[in-house]
Amino acid sequence: MSDFRVAVRRTNEWDGPSMLKIYTPYVEKTHYTPDTEVPTLAEYVQRIDTYTYGRMWILTEINNQTAGFCFLTDRDIPKDDLFSADAQLYVSEKCLHSGVGTSLYSLMLDIMHHANYRRVTAHQSAERCRRGIPQKRWVFTRSPKRTVFFFNGARH
Repeated sequence: MSDFRVAVRRTNEWDGPSMLKIYTPYVEKTHYTPDTEVPTLAEYVQRIDTYTYGRMWILTEINNQTAGFCFLTDRDIPKDDLFSADAQLYVSEKCLHSGVGTSLYSLMLDIMHHANYRRVTAHQSAERCRRGIPQKRWVFTRSPKRTVFFFNGARH
């Protein structure tokens, strides 16, 4: 058995390059990111700086390599609504189906509950929805390109 080190922590601007490397394939190959083109590193670092001080951004590292990250933004949220957020979760291709996404998702649900969020949207592919990925705590509506989930705020 090999030794490995796992860390989950809050992100910062120094994580920008590794996060953008994970985010890029999602922008290029899916329809559920907020971007239609890959942002520049400077734009992505600015986004991290903007949101990490107002909303939660968390990152998982395995052996000091970024494996995935999850964050909350105000995408499609009215400016005066402090109890709603948009959740996004991205996992590196080499860590898919390894539990990284599930652990980030679970931790973010707990954070949202303790931070008193009432409504959180999340975007994921219709394929993942067909495979039964949504959890009990989410209700959803479908659109042709993506499924939008709403966190109902209740503990189950």
